[in-house]
Amino acid sequence: MAKRKSKDATPAGAFAPALPSESYEVIQVFAIAGRAVCAVPQNLEAVTGVLSLIIDQLVPPERLAAEECARLWGLFGRMVLKNKPALLEEGGRSLYRDLDALGQQLDLPPLASWSEIPDRVAAKNPVSDGDDTKPGESLEAIKLRAKAIAKKQERVSAAQVLGLCGQLNEAGRVDMLAGAIRAGVLGRTDSALVAQAAKQKREISPDDELLVELLENLGAWLAS
Repeated sequence: MAKRKSKDATPAGAFAPALPSESYEVIQVFAIAGRAVCAVPQNLEAVTGVLSLIIDQLVPPERLAAEECARLWGLFGRMVLKNKPALLEEGGRSLYRDLDALGQQLDLPPLASWSEIPDRVAAKNPVSDGDDTKPGESLEAIKLRAKAIAKKQERVSAAQVLGLCGQLNEAGRVDMLAGAIRAGVLGRTDSALVAQAAKQKREISPDDELLVELLENLGAWLAS
């Protein structure tokens, strides 16, 4: 996730986290957001915007945890807007306690102490808004690549499919998943799993048997 700032040049209040991959990371990123805003209250709107992007890109159960965190964030935000330093610190600590309590309800590990939570984060692959104007391949281009791979080695491996998915622009990713669902290649729940793996740019482990099967089926469809 994010490490406490020590020797890098990331300024206090900077908030560019990666997309959380589990519920604990969801709670942790909201705690970091609270510390970041306590450090630079003027960043409240920008940080809230990033948190909204994160929620939009998550799927259950992480999204459910994020939505509950967002409710707590709203209470914190109202305290920040009062523009009173004493209330700001009180609000930050209250948010932290509520997030930690939520984690306990979900049987998650406890958060680090408030003072140990970083007040900034700058991930290598920060969450983005998926703007279609940003670099990214179309679905048609990815299908051509998949066909070329399949021609050389008979099938497209799960890792290769995940790599191709990561090269798609947002519109292409939506079109791919919708097309795969219509073709009966993926179910709706399956498509959410594939989408999350692609957005997180995760590496496939030997335990990801279901994901491997889904990606190989998707690869065969892309190359057909």
